[in-house]
Amino acid sequence: MGEIIIGIALGPSLFGLLAPHAFDYVFHSAPPEPLTILSNLGLVLLMFQIGLEFDFAHLTERVNRAAVLRVSIACLALPFACGFILGLYVAENAAPAARINTALFVATAFSITAVPILGRIMMELNLTRTRLGVIAISSAAVNDVVGWLLLALVTTLTVSDFVAGRLRCASPWSRHSAAPA
Repeated sequence: MGEIIIGIALGPSLFGLLAPHAFDYVFHSAPPEPLTILSNLGLVLLMFQIGLEFDFAHLTERVNRAAVLRVSIACLALPFACGFILGLYVAENAAPAARINTALFVATAFSITAVPILGRIMMELNLTRTRLGVIAISSAAVNDVVGWLLLALVTTLTVSDFVAGRLRCASPWSRHSAAPA
């Protein structure tokens, strides 16, 4: 938890707010590419560590797989519903189409889990070899996959203004690439 708190304190959330010139000097004095590469490498290594630490043998039992499915559905549906309501409230004065777009985006953002953070917290609490830990991290992984696919779907629907005729394949190998409407 301390790592997360320090990350927030040293990141743009607090450090950038309290000392914007110092933040710009520290983080914008070098090109962003090396820092981006290092952060992505750190994320990949953390995900490998999570995969090594957790005992996924618990998922061989049918009852645990069913629990993962139930927890995944609940942890996807509840934040989605809350996010949708909040998105409608936030975009109260917007046009109806923009209001739905905002609500869907906020709902989807609420639905995506931070698997690396959850994994790190569970490693700190020594829950990696327990049934509870494996169910939680597996549910979070399912939520991430579904959440990112949902974000792609919401983005596609929003860009097409929910008109099926505007949905086109943007693949360079297709005969009909996406064309402006």
